[in-house]
Amino acid sequence: CTITNNDVSAKLIVIKNVVNDEAGTKGPADFTMSVTGSSPSPASFPGAAAPGTQVSINPGSYSVSESVAAGYTPSFSTDCTGSIALGETKTCTVTNNDNDTPSSIVVTKTANPTSLPEPGGNATFSVTIQNTSVADWVDIHSLTDDVYGNLAGKGTCVMPQLIAPGASYQCSFMGAVSGNAGSSHTDVVTAAGQDDDGNNVSDSDDATVTITDVAAAIQVTK
Repeated sequence: CTITNNDVSAKLIVIKNVVNDEAGTKGPADFTMSVTGSSPSPASFPGAAAPGTQVSINPGSYSVSESVAAGYTPSFSTDCTGSIALGETKTCTVTNNDNDTPSSIVVTKTANPTSLPEPGGNATFSVTIQNTSVADWVDIHSLTDDVYGNLAGKGTCVMPQLIAPGASYQCSFMGAVSGNAGSSHTDVVTAAGQDDDGNNVSDSDDATVTITDVAAAIQVTK
C-alpha cells in the first residue's frame, strides 16, 4: 500500500477597490499590485475587483503593496501583511479613495442702472452664485450685503440654495441709492455655505452706481 501526501500551497487573494466620489476616474486595473514573500505567483499584476486575483505563495511572511497614484489615498486590510501557513487562504483588500477636490463658488453682482441723476433713486441689483466645484454640491445658506443687510427674503432672493456642480443661482433685489453729483455708491454682496463634505465656501463681489449731475435751470416769468 502506498500513501502519498501532497502539500497544498498557500493562497493569497488580492481584491482591489476604487472609490471615485470626487473627481477621480481610475479603475482597479489602473493600479499595479505587488506581492513580496516566498515565491509569490504572480508577484505583480493589475488590480482587480472581487473576486480579485489569486496568488500562490509558499509559507512564510508576505506583504502587499501597490503603485502610487496621484490623487488617491490607499487603505489596506489586516491580511495585506503578515505570515501565511501551508494550505492557508488569506484575503487582502486594498481600497483607494480619490482625494477631496477643493470646492469653490464665484459671486457676480451687477447694478441696473449703473448711474442715477442726483439726488438718486432706486437701482436693481442682480446676484449670481455659480458653483465652480468639479464634483461637490454646495449648500448656500447665507447671502448678505454690506449696505442692505441680509438679502434672504428681499426681492427674489431665497435662502438656502443647493447648487449642483457647474450650476448657478440668480436673484435680484431693489435698493435705494442717494448722493451728490459725482459721488458713487458701492456695496458688496457675500455668499457663504458648505460643500457636501462640510468644507466652507464663500465669495464676494461688488457693484457701483454713480450719481450724475443735473443741469441747473431757472424759469423767469414776467
